[in-house]
Amino acid sequence: MSAATRATARTVALCTAGELYGGIESFVLALARRLHTSGDAKVLCVLFQDGELADELRKNDLPVQIVRERHKYDLGVIGQLRAVFAKGNVEIVHTNGYKANLLCGIAGRWAGAKVVKTEHGAVETDRGRARLKMQLNVKIAELVSMVTHNAVVFVSNDLACQGRGRPEGTVQAVIYNGVEVNGDGAAGRTESSLAGTRRFRVGVIGRLVKVKGHLYLLRALRQLRDLDDLEVHVFGTGPLEDELRQYCAAHGLSERVVFRGFVRPMEPHLSDLDAMAIPSLQEGIPYAMLEGMAQSLAIVASAVGGIPEILRDGDTALLVPPREQDALAGAIRSLYVDPGLLSRLGKASQVKVATDLSVAVMAGRYLDLYDRLASP
Repeated sequence: MSAATRATARTVALCTAGELYGGIESFVLALARRLHTSGDAKVLCVLFQDGELADELRKNDLPVQIVRERHKYDLGVIGQLRAVFAKGNVEIVHTNGYKANLLCGIAGRWAGAKVVKTEHGAVETDRGRARLKMQLNVKIAELVSMVTHNAVVFVSNDLACQGRGRPEGTVQAVIYNGVEVNGDGAAGRTESSLAGTRRFRVGVIGRLVKVKGHLYLLRALRQLRDLDDLEVHVFGTGPLEDELRQYCAAHGLSERVVFRGFVRPMEPHLSDLDAMAIPSLQEGIPYAMLEGMAQSLAIVASAVGGIPEILRDGDTALLVPPREQDALAGAIRSLYVDPGLLSRLGKASQVKVATDLSVAVMAGRYLDLYDRLASP
């Protein structure tokens, strides 16, 4: 259903924890901003933490409601959430992340709203006891959502195949993530400017956790020692940072690997890169990748999760098997020695985003889903 044929703008509560800033937070910000600026929906952003996401939402003049917990397992917030949804006449409660799926799902159903969640991919977990607790929390939220949620959206067909077994009557859909595309990403990134006038920079963006595959990228870098001006820029923080730094020190990579920490916004830093590496062991549709594509960066990525659904090897990216540092090193070398390939892949990836993976396309599909759920 197009915006022109929608009788009224529905009131949608976009809910997530807001503790960290990663793919889910990028999704909530992108969708909320698009729905708000287009006027296609009235948006209320409901968070449990007043952090980076809340700040970004406020900068975009988006209404933010912080529902604070007294402790980690405070079920009393369900009543507070219900009151928020009822007061705002919320028709659609859209949850993201296991905590919002559980607490906002119950509250939304109690308030009489239709409840939808987006499955973004496997939760990044720590090791040992913390990992077991996280897995238990996710499982509880999943079981409860079988009752509370009217619809579930998967960000890739790969995730949809893993998420079978929903109750009869639950609406299921696949909607790819989307980003803003301004068309200027290729500016300054021509073949002549990549021919050796500065260092060749490969960026990797994401939490420093095992599933993101940083160690395989560092192992690949060891095979590229002959490329004297090649650097890897690591954006993000996480529990593996000390281990990765120690690996660099032990193998003589410290001068070629720059740990940049958590950075927002990313756009100015993306424009200073030549390529982006995504050596992940599993993924949904990573927002960092989409943002790099929007800036016309050439992508080298593991062929995992939803990535092969949107990128074609040799056409819009170079795809390699996960955990294979030899293939990863070979792909990076190909981009380094062939500026024409680097430029062609970067431009093709930007066209792909603009055509199929824009925030406008994503938001339109969610609006159609909201209308399907809320219509009498």
